[in-house]
Amino acid sequence: MSSNPRWQRWLRRAWDKIINLFAKAAESLSPADPRLLQVVREWFDAQLRKHAHIPTERRDEDASTARTIFERMTLTALFRFRKNVVEVTFYPDFNELTIDLARTEPKVRARMLQGQPVGAAYSGARKCLYLDGGDDETPGRDITNLFAHEFVHAIDGPGRPISSTKEWADAWQEEIRNQETPLTPSAVRSQQEGFAEFGRVLYAGVRRRNWLE
Repeated sequence: MSSNPRWQRWLRRAWDKIINLFAKAAESLSPADPRLLQVVREWFDAQLRKHAHIPTERRDEDASTARTIFERMTLTALFRFRKNVVEVTFYPDFNELTIDLARTEPKVRARMLQGQPVGAAYSGARKCLYLDGGDDETPGRDITNLFAHEFVHAIDGPGRPISSTKEWADAWQEEIRNQETPLTPSAVRSQQEGFAEFGRVLYAGVRRRNWLE
């Protein structure tokens, strides 16, 4: 590639425009573009390989779970996920994850002091996902549901631009928060959690897309 600074600046601007176009595109393509799907899979697997301390069986389960969720994403969702996540940190269990995040995250520290461990998390400021293998004994906290929930937070991204819109706020208020039978208990806590839970029940296979529509 040319080392010409003007060429590099033009290329960077062109790439930024492409990213913005995809990010704003209508979510009408499903399944996702196979080339982008492969790129995201390979990137996620590369993140996993950095964590050799995680048992092989657990790493295989993490990779398999992520692949299943990625395959259920539209082109726009996949693109936003990759744009909004630059690093994934894996833990062998939720106790270790909670203790580590409690050092820097006040909300996690408060939950830990109340005896409420964190199963996974997304930091918009760091563009980082923190994942463990889930808790199969607690409904809704198995690996598939935990990954799906946090992946949707990542799709929302730093500043939560999707779940903060008036359109989503109105939909959440009318179709999730005010329903006699809530989508899930945590979906009514805030419009951001409602967005993540809405995506979770889709990507984890809890509900089919036509039911959600």
